[in-house]
Amino acid sequence: MDRELMDEFYAVRESAYDALRLGTLIDRHRSVPVCQFLILPSFENPVSWDVIKVVSRKDGAQTRLYRSCWRMDVDGQAMSSPVERLKHPRPYNPTLEKCFASVESGKSFRSG
Repeated sequence: MDRELMDEFYAVRESAYDALRLGTLIDRHRSVPVCQFLILPSFENPVSWDVIKVVSRKDGAQTRLYRSCWRMDVDGQAMSSPVERLKHPRPYNPTLEKCFASVESGKSFRSG
């Protein structure tokens, strides 16, 4: 990877880390953050697990578990060479994924 691609990759990485750290992928409307578990490995896709309490007049309070991920593998491939980089738009935005699940209150988790 040449110097220009490395600098661009580092800028994309910082943008992705900020998105994970700040929870910008999570719908924050009428919600309260409870906790966050942020995993930033060197050579694998970084992941953030966030527990959010969502308040709704209709449904009451609901707890959600969000998983947000920066697809570093996809972005690294896109910047693997100058020719590959030309196939993608400028400016390059990090590839971010998110999903969530509702967590039922009153349920306890037990290990085997």
